[in-house]
Amino acid sequence: MSDREATIRHYWLDVIGANRFELAGDVYAPQFRVNDDAETPDSWAAGMRTWQSHFAETSAELLDLMEAGDKVITRVVLRGRHIEDFRSFRAHHRTYEVLGLDIFEFSGDRVAQHWHLNDHWELFQQLGAKLVDGVDDESSANS
Repeated sequence: MSDREATIRHYWLDVIGANRFELAGDVYAPQFRVNDDAETPDSWAAGMRTWQSHFAETSAELLDLMEAGDKVITRVVLRGRHIEDFRSFRAHHRTYEVLGLDIFEFSGDRVAQHWHLNDHWELFQQLGAKLVDGVDDESSANS
């Protein structure tokens, strides 16, 4: 296993899987981008802590990991439980399970760009969202 693959395995198993967001600097460069948004390890960790305040029991099962040039690509299953209201979604303590596809682009020994893709619609359906004419029922009910 290459150093880059080991870094990304550490990301999924230790940083995400064990909710050790303070370890983000082990993976990410001091300035990096996630889906084209500028981040620092501290700002990213703060965002993840906010996510964790709404979703507990977060885990990531690493299904595939491969290196291609300066990129490492992974396929994971992300799981958790919705415990606090999130945006317009009331917490019903439902669990979720979604597939994720991530591309980590390295500059040196740290990730400089991270593209994360998962099926958010599948996630919201598992949390009980229902769309009617393109409008979420729960958010309409809260209006």
